[in-house]
Amino acid sequence: MSHINIVFSHLQKSKSKKLKQIEECEKLSIKFWQCMKNNSEKENVSMNCGPEFFNLKLCFDRIY
Repeated sequence: MSHINIVFSHLQKSKSKKLKQIEECEKLSIKFWQCMKNNSEKENVSMNCGPEFFNLKLCFDRIY
């Protein structure tokens, strides 16, 4: 395998890992917004969805 193919293969693996992380964040985002909708009638919506927001933020921070 040539050097170029090895580098290209490495880039594809990295992209695949990044894509998986983005998809994980997408799922967490859906959970967060569903929580916001479910708690929209409550007085402090953001506090009720704090755990969902925290998990989503951690996921964003892991995307490189």
